[in-house]
Amino acid sequence: MALVAASLILGGCESEAPNPPPSPEASGGTGSLEVRVKDHEDAIDRFLSLEVTITSVAIHRALAEREEGWRQLPASTTSVDLTELVGGPYEVIFDGEMESGAYDGIRLGVDAINGVLLDGSEGPVEPGEFEAFLRFDLSEDQETIALLDLVVLDVSEHGTVGFLLTLIGASLVWE
Repeated sequence: MALVAASLILGGCESEAPNPPPSPEASGGTGSLEVRVKDHEDAIDRFLSLEVTITSVAIHRALAEREEGWRQLPASTTSVDLTELVGGPYEVIFDGEMESGAYDGIRLGVDAINGVLLDGSEGPVEPGEFEAFLRFDLSEDQETIALLDLVVLDVSEHGTVGFLLTLIGASLVWE
């Protein structure tokens, strides 16, 4: 359900910055990649805390088959409280060197979510795997920063009880 909702929501998203067209060949060197997560305001204001356990981060090599071509990254942070990341702050979940070249996707795996609502009760949120299309080149002469924008949605109005975590956007950041 989370993947379906994420793909529906991502269909209309645009990046915050233009994505350069990828060049499919790797240069044989390495490039610096940083992956960040932040929280988009929506139903997060109903939570005292929303601890998300990140189990995997992966990037997809451009022009590779979609089911293949994923490069797993070791997550530098495995647990993030999304209530601390609303409206601007971010958490770095990967920072390291990767094979340079063109990439066209990013995937985030979330294994567990522990939410506490304002009244102290448990806020049920389903974990899942989230994927976004994001074209970028890793090159030896610059740092590439990918920002993943997560959002918690209240789905109780749709006949279910609880909340849904989804990825609403992925963009490149230049600093």
